[in-house]
Amino acid sequence: MKMPEMIIFDYGRTLIYQPNYNVSNGNKAIYPYIDRNLRNISFEEYDRSNMELFAKMKAERGKYLEIHEHNFLRLFLD
Repeated sequence: MKMPEMIIFDYGRTLIYQPNYNVSNGNKAIYPYIDRNLRNISFEEYDRSNMELFAKMKAERGKYLEIHEHNFLRLFLD
């Protein structure tokens, strides 16, 4: 198999746009795999907290902060 020289991932609506994208669907897929929920956080609280923190991070993007999503998820899920 010939390896590509480069792979471009773009979700900034430059090349790819998903008009029906729903963050809660992704959160629903991750939530059942949480192995320790010491504070007994419901899915609704988890989903809301995830979206609120991401919105705060997005508001600061370009000013002072640039966090890749995998780092955001690691921080949030820890």
